[in-house]
Amino acid sequence: MSEDTLEPDELAKTGPADKSEGDAVIADEERLRGDIVRLTADLENLKKDVFTQSTESARHAMEHAVRTVAPALDALFAAARAMENGSMDEELTQWREGLKKVQDRFEQSFVELGIVPVPVDGTYDPKYHEAVERVSGEEHQIVAVVAIGWMWKDSDAVIVPARVHVGSGE
Repeated sequence: MSEDTLEPDELAKTGPADKSEGDAVIADEERLRGDIVRLTADLENLKKDVFTQSTESARHAMEHAVRTVAPALDALFAAARAMENGSMDEELTQWREGLKKVQDRFEQSFVELGIVPVPVDGTYDPKYHEAVERVSGEEHQIVAVVAIGWMWKDSDAVIVPARVHVGSGE
């Protein structure tokens, strides 16, 4: 009986017509499986890269927003400080309380975005602070805050350094 007259089930049992053809099929299958594994790994790496890049882009955009908004917030803090030195009539007190609420809301918004104020208690550190003036006081200690600094909550990366007066040791 020739291969032409075999039933399909019988043909499947007999296998390929020659051994080299079977080896070629197996080699092709192994090559295709390897290609699938490599492509899957490439896809996973691409997903990770895209996630990393999008996270970094969002972070840079947020830093830009903070740098843009920080001067307005600094002006609010300066206005509140100026009011503290004024008289204590009722209207001034209401204005001061209103400004304080706006300040608190700005700060709360930044915290919700993962951004916190730079600590300004203690020793001057150029990594976190910008010394705008040396004044009498304990050497290398922060004496006064001119402008609040902002940094990422989850790292020590500073977005805007705190502007401070630093003691000169006099």
